[in-house]
Amino acid sequence: MAHHFVLIHGSWHGGWCWDGVVAALARRGHGAEAPTLPGCDGRPSQTVTFAHLATAVREAVLRAPQAAILVGHSSAGILLQTIAPTVAYRLHRIVFLAGIVVEDGKTLNEMLPPDAAAANVARARASGVNALPVDDAFVRSMLFANEPEAERTAVIDRLTPQPFALYTERYGAAAFDAIAVPKAAIVCTDDHSLGPDGYRTLARKVLGSPHLIEVPGSHEALVTNPAAIADALIRAAG
Repeated sequence: MAHHFVLIHGSWHGGWCWDGVVAALARRGHGAEAPTLPGCDGRPSQTVTFAHLATAVREAVLRAPQAAILVGHSSAGILLQTIAPTVAYRLHRIVFLAGIVVEDGKTLNEMLPPDAAAANVARARASGVNALPVDDAFVRSMLFANEPEAERTAVIDRLTPQPFALYTERYGAAAFDAIAVPKAAIVCTDDHSLGPDGYRTLARKVLGSPHLIEVPGSHEALVTNPAAIADALIRAAG
């Protein structure tokens, strides 16, 4: 069965980060769309709200030619949790790839360690456009842990500031918890940002009993090992 995937990027990235995965899925006979969300195209604007980001995800799902597999990488998890209930009738599966699954009553920023959360607030305020600047050291040491330096640099050169509205929306779980769409979580076994155990624990705590799939690679495996991520997505699709 051929599937259609809607692939949502995380902080600092754009739809381009899915290019290798989209190509790998196409070789297996599947379709995909990977939109670049508002304010994530290198032109951050303080007018970008969480609603703008969420609406872009919703519209991508509604454009899909069939019931879609909605996939969110990293910080895009909260967008999936927010939008899925409004388009559940158009979803075949929901997949969190190295995803931060936000707990009821919290913001994405509140899911982070307190010192990191406070630093994010200060950096976004200092930006002048309510955007979170790229943290080069964090990306290199945590997101790209053990990846070749050339690959790290090539991706980092394309990263852009992230509209901070993604981090400040308070999430309510009731609607997401009520939908019957099957859920899956893909854990990257060399992910140093939260650690594989951290992602497993969070997924089980918030999602209940999701289909858990593990793949080798860092948090950025969608870029560095797209064939493995495509294979995992196909497995998650059922």
